[in-house]
This record gives sequence, structure tokens and C-alpha cells, in this order.
Amino acid sequence: MRVAVQVTADARHELLKLLARRFPDEGDALRFAALFVEDLEQQFLRHAGPPPDSYSRRVGNGTVWWRYTDGIWANFTTATRGSRLLGGVRRIITVIGFEANPPELETRK
Repeated sequence: MRVAVQVTADARHELLKLLARRFPDEGDALRFAALFVEDLEQQFLRHAGPPPDSYSRRVGNGTVWWRYTDGIWANFTTATRGSRLLGGVRRIITVIGFEANPPELETRK
């Protein structure tokens, strides 16, 4: 199965806001955000989702929260497109947000 990863502009902005609280220099926050997005995409591509030994939780609205690293959770959806007869099935992973402490998980810790 081929995998495609998309990170929405809103999600990138949320990640940058999270990192801006951790780094006094805006340039450092921008560089780390780019590195995090690149690493996250590579992990999704390698595993067709989050790594199997990672911590993730599916929530009621069909999205998944993945604990990417301490204090950074990625919220994503998956969709399957295509057919085996017409060139293969493709899984599309779309990262739609980042949070330090996802509100959907607070009652399920």
C-alpha cells in the first residue's frame, strides 16, 4: 500500500505556537517545527501510521491522537483511496492539529 502524508497549514501553525513557548528565538521555533514535520512524515510513511510501539488513542470523531514526543500530540485522520485493479490502494494520512494536552484525552489518561 502506498502512503501519502499531508500536514494542514492550521496544524503547522499550531505546532509553531507550541514550539514558540519552548524557544525564546522565533527562528529556533521555525527550524524545530520544520524538523518535527519532516520526522513525523517519515515515521508515518515508514509505518503507514504512527510507529507500532508508540502511544496513540482513537477518539470519537474518527481522528487519532498520537503522542509524537513529550508535550506534543499530533491529531490525524486516515483515508483509503483507489482500488487494487486501477493502480493500487493508497492510504492518505492528514495531520489536522497539534496540542500539548489534547482535551479529548484528559478523561482517559
